[in-house]
Amino acid sequence: MLRRGVAKSRPARPAPVRQRLVPRARRELLVAAAREVFHRRSYHDASMAEIARVAGASKGLFHHYFGGKRGLYVAFLQDESERMLARITAVTPQTPSVETLIASVHEFLSYAEDNPVGYSSLLQGGIGSDRKVNRMVAQARDRYVKHTLGIIAPGGATVVQEMAVRGWIGCIEGATLHWLRARVPERASLAGFLVSALLVLLSAAERSAAGAKQVEPTPTA
Repeated sequence: MLRRGVAKSRPARPAPVRQRLVPRARRELLVAAAREVFHRRSYHDASMAEIARVAGASKGLFHHYFGGKRGLYVAFLQDESERMLARITAVTPQTPSVETLIASVHEFLSYAEDNPVGYSSLLQGGIGSDRKVNRMVAQARDRYVKHTLGIIAPGGATVVQEMAVRGWIGCIEGATLHWLRARVPERASLAGFLVSALLVLLSAAERSAAGAKQVEPTPTA
C-alpha cells in the first residue's frame, strides 16, 4: 500500500531589494548608461530601449528625467564637458610657468585620448544645430580660457592675451580632432607643439600690447 508522502515546502526566496536612490544619484546612473551606449553608437543609431537595458531601468524613467532621447543626449554631452573640465582644472595654477601649462595640456589630451567619442561628440554634436549644446560648448571654452589665463597671467590678463588664448583654443580643438583620427604624433609631441603655438601667440600679443589695460576674461555666452 502506497503511503502518501508529505511534501516539504521550500523556503520562499526573498524578494530582491531595490535600493532607493535620491533623484540626483538616479540621474547620474542613467547618464552613465547613456554614456556607455553613446560611446559605441551615434545618436541616431542608439536606441532608448538599449540604453534602458544597460541601465536596468524603464524607458519611462528616462523620459521622466530627460524628456526623451534628445534631452538625454544633451545631458550626456554636459557630463562629458564637466568630466573634461575636471581633468583640465585639476592642474592648479601656482606660478606662471611653462611646466604648469604643459601639465594642463597633457590633462586635456589625456581626456580626449581616453574619451575620443565623447570629446568628438561634444564639439561636433550629432543632433544638428542645438542652442543648448552651443551654449554649453561656449561656456566650456570660457572656463578653459579662464583656467589658462590663470596659469600664464595670474595677476590679470590683457585684452590681447585673452584674444591669443581664445584663438589658441580653436587651434587645440582642430588639432586634437585630427590627432584622434590619425593617431600621430605621440601625445607628448602634440602637447609640445600646442604649448609652443600658444607661446608664439602670446609673444606676438605682448609685442602689440604695450600699455594694454588689464581686464577679466569676457564670457561669450
